[in-house]
Amino acid sequence: MNKQKIIIYGVIILAGLSLAWWINGNKGSVSKPSASNTLNVQRTETRMSSSPPSNPGQARPGEILIGQLGVIVPDDWQAEPESNTMRIAQFRLPAIDGTDVELAVTFNIGGGVKANVDRWYHQFQDPVGRDTTYVSNNLQITLVDIRGTFLGMRVEFELGNYQMLAAIVKAPDGPYFFKMTGPKESVSSLSHSFASFIGTIRYVGNQ
Repeated sequence: MNKQKIIIYGVIILAGLSLAWWINGNKGSVSKPSASNTLNVQRTETRMSSSPPSNPGQARPGEILIGQLGVIVPDDWQAEPESNTMRIAQFRLPAIDGTDVELAVTFNIGGGVKANVDRWYHQFQDPVGRDTTYVSNNLQITLVDIRGTFLGMRVEFELGNYQMLAAIVKAPDGPYFFKMTGPKESVSSLSHSFASFIGTIRYVGNQ
């Protein structure tokens, strides 16, 4: 073997030994995610989670269901059996003068908002009133306040100094009507609780 071949073999052997040493020295040196990186990922996943939506058709705590409406009824209002088949709910409200006032709730009784409001005005002689339409909880609500001599559905009696408070709630399943009529002093004393009650109404059915 000549000198040149010996040199070549020596270079090859040294190169192989160097490569083996480099591989052994770098085993297990692959970088791993640090604890802080892992924590950051976990926090990001937590922020992205969301709460499930409310189940439709269920009342929230403190609510009762009237048809497909969830409402919060004042503590001093008394629910009672409906006095006729047209009503879907009925309440007895204590007025400030000790006279109870009846609140009747009906559903889809026919006619639009204007037709029913006009009909209510015509139940009074020389009526003085106002009606306001607004949106609450994505529902169109018309509040009606009429005062005067109440004639009712028939003309054989007249009740002076009477007042009607009413609300028409246009829900996806149809209009709901909330109405009370009585002596002006009694009904007026209930106007704030009635407005608060109407303000809690929300639709719980499927849109």
